[in-house]
Amino acid sequence: MKIMSSMVLCIISIAACTQTNNISGNQNAEAVATYYYRLPGTIAVDENGNEIPPIIDTVYTVYVITKDSVDHWETACIKGKYFDAYATLSNQDVVALESAEATDEKINIEVPRQSRLWIVSLSLRIDKKEPRPEHETTSWIAFTIAGKRYLCPIKKLIRVEGIPSV
Repeated sequence: MKIMSSMVLCIISIAACTQTNNISGNQNAEAVATYYYRLPGTIAVDENGNEIPPIIDTVYTVYVITKDSVDHWETACIKGKYFDAYATLSNQDVVALESAEATDEKINIEVPRQSRLWIVSLSLRIDKKEPRPEHETTSWIAFTIAGKRYLCPIKKLIRVEGIPSV
């Protein structure tokens, strides 16, 4: 019996030390964002044939868990930049994300019963306003549920592998 209880304790300890983080919507809303860098596939040149340095484009996707249906997705702010938000309701119970960083961290987004998972694509706003100082380092997404506006902090930004450009 002691051996069996020692084995169970050992298994629980190993499971607790793995690098998989679980995120589940326990509050009114929770958000996690992924991003990747997109480089143009062809090399741009000027009129003299000199290479123009490529512009790095960052593509963001936000995963938001809510308890209620969202009426309107307003905007998001990540690292001082403002984005328009376009959401799709997902029917997945778990979304597995894998970091492209050296840590190879794995994150599971678990959707609790009677909650909704929204996959939100962001597009940089052209009419961008200068962020207020308190928004320069914070990341959040704003939306409306039943006429009430919510400002949900983005708990984590995870760099993932992007799709290669052609």
